[in-house]
Amino acid sequence: RAFLIQLERVLSGIHTSCGTAYLHTGDLDYGGVKIFQYIKKRIFPKLYPYLMDTQTYDQYMAYSEPIETSKLEKLQRTA
Repeated sequence: RAFLIQLERVLSGIHTSCGTAYLHTGDLDYGGVKIFQYIKKRIFPKLYPYLMDTQTYDQYMAYSEPIETSKLEKLQRTA
């Protein structure tokens, strides 16, 4: 967390007007989505998800393990 805070400070001073995009990719489970949301909300407001969409989730569903219904419902509410 401290590293990301410092990185955001440094990058915001360098890239103030050049339109640089900051991307994050993470696990497509409830925890991974919550981590992305936390970083975006509290540390890196210009952060965008990369390959963390429904299409990617569906594409790799065959390689996943079963998810508990309660966790799936939480994940669906994060969208």
